[in-house]
Amino acid sequence: MRSGLWLALLTSLLWGITPLFDKLGSLKASAGAMMAVRFTTTFLCVLPLFLMPTYREEILNLDGRTLFYIVAGAVLSAIFGIFLYFMALKRMDASQVTPIAATYPLVTFVLSILILQEQFTWFKMLGTLLAVAGVVLICI
Repeated sequence: MRSGLWLALLTSLLWGITPLFDKLGSLKASAGAMMAVRFTTTFLCVLPLFLMPTYREEILNLDGRTLFYIVAGAVLSAIFGIFLYFMALKRMDASQVTPIAATYPLVTFVLSILILQEQFTWFKMLGTLLAVAGVVLICI
């Protein structure tokens, strides 16, 4: 768990820095242009993984359901989510958009219990509500 915690904290750091670049980019670029540049860059950076025999073989052997889940996550988050996020950045401050967008743990909390049948605990609920309360306070 300890290494997972450090990885999560590093992820938070990187995701905390990214909106600064996104906001600066949004000053002179449309959401569509930003997506095109971001995903072209991502594609070029990730392409070597597909070319590696181990990953390529694994990808080609994925069953249809697993592939659907991965593609659905990409479309919802990376396509629609990022596009709406970039559009919001053009209309609001990054310091407002990012916390509002970061209320997704509440959605995940509820849906993971309903769909994935994860265990409900009061600590998870309290933590999720505190996170959302923090967002509300930031946006006031």
